[in-house]
Amino acid sequence: RLRPCAPTRLARRAHPIRHRPRQVVFGDSLLDPHAPSVPVERFVLASQYGRQQNNDLMLIRLAAPAPSAWTVQPIAPPPGRAAGAVATDEFPQLDVLGFGDSVDDETRYSAGVLGRLRLQAISPVSSATFLTMVLDKQAGTCSGDSGAAAIVAGGRGADARRGVVGVLSSNSLPCTGSNGLFVSPAAFADFLRKGAADLNLPPPAGL
Repeated sequence: RLRPCAPTRLARRAHPIRHRPRQVVFGDSLLDPHAPSVPVERFVLASQYGRQQNNDLMLIRLAAPAPSAWTVQPIAPPPGRAAGAVATDEFPQLDVLGFGDSVDDETRYSAGVLGRLRLQAISPVSSATFLTMVLDKQAGTCSGDSGAAAIVAGGRGADARRGVVGVLSSNSLPCTGSNGLFVSPAAFADFLRKGAADLNLPPPAGL
């Protein structure tokens, strides 16, 4: 449910905060006691910047750099939002990564194990929000996948790039064969720039 944006910066979908986040665990299993983790130094919420809506977002400053294997290229805006965007197709196939459960049970927030699904965009990814469908109708996003990153690949060879073009907001029920609603990072560009400045972090690339 977490996506590294830079060695010391992460963004994630934020449900109502009941406990202050203390650390970020990096690994395929949140239940692995040996998985590397990094303490959270500070964080800000989009709702603190006047973004009062259901799709809240949290920006985290880590106390130390994330493990190198878990750092990815900075968030890339959808096509048409800025030069050099990752995707060139308005309806690309996407990979979504999340720790959600496969059971329609709101009390079970996570399976604790990282999952990967292949999705097809069914509305333009250049929009502030876009819809997807799963290619495997026996699978789908579910409880605990909120905030999962939709990753698209573009270019070839030396020009190959991968970037985050959406954050999962919600999905239809039942989970099997579900459609997903994603929010573009570009929709939160103002918050990401101001939040990064307040956390003494470099501005997000491409926004």
